[in-house]
Amino acid sequence: SKMWRTSICRELINEHDLISIPYPQANNPQKLSNFMYYLSLNHILTEELASDLDVDKRQVAYYGNALKYLGFITITKDYYLLTSKGKSYLKADKHSQNKMLVDAFLSIPSIRASFIQFKINPDVSYYTLGNEIIKYRKDLSISTTQRRASTIKKWVKYIDTHINDCIQ
Repeated sequence: SKMWRTSICRELINEHDLISIPYPQANNPQKLSNFMYYLSLNHILTEELASDLDVDKRQVAYYGNALKYLGFITITKDYYLLTSKGKSYLKADKHSQNKMLVDAFLSIPSIRASFIQFKINPDVSYYTLGNEIIKYRKDLSISTTQRRASTIKKWVKYIDTHINDCIQ
């Protein structure tokens, strides 16, 4: 576990700096990856992305905001753009992409704290995860954090499944 501490995500983001971005509500980590892939094909408009990802326009905004929260894209008034981090992700092999996504998740204090709760108890409740989120995002209501906890539980399961990509 010493290796885990040294090789994964040394930098924690100050979550207060992300307050202008809606807290993530994008349940499928694979769709985060697919979203970036479609951006690389210049599918930058909501309508195109909704069709590509087989989601409605509201969910495109959810996935876009989640990727912005993680630092992979920026959002303008009209479209979505990859950041240098997003471009690096797309150039990487699958193993490295898993590591980059795990690193991005764990750089967010509320997600890191939720992952620790998940490791203590894999059946951790949305209530417990919501309490972890609200410690770092005091602007959110209890009911909002409980709803966002379903996304974070999926993300921490992804971290748990792919953590070995980070230490090999």
